[in-house]
Amino acid sequence: MEERKQYIQYTEPDKKALARLLGECKGPDRTMAQMGEATGLSASMLSRINNGNITKPLPEETLVTIFENRVQGCSVTMDDLYRANG
Repeated sequence: MEERKQYIQYTEPDKKALARLLGECKGPDRTMAQMGEATGLSASMLSRINNGNITKPLPEETLVTIFENRVQGCSVTMDDLYRANG
C-alpha cells in the first residue's frame, strides 16, 4: 500500500474528477449499492459523489475507504483522490 502523507486541503474539490475516480474505483461490473456494501458507505452518498452533488470536501476516511475497496487492477492512486478532493 502507498505510504500516506499528511493530507492538507488547498483548493475546492473537483467534482467531475471525483466522480470519474469513483467510477474507476467502482469498476464497470459493480453497482453503487455493491460498492456501498464493500465500503460501508451508503449508496446514496456514493451517488451524490458520482453526480457531483457534494457541498464540501470529502473526509479523508471516505477517500481511504474508496481507495482500499477499488476493483482489482484499478490505477487510481490516493494522490489522485487527494488532488481531486482539493
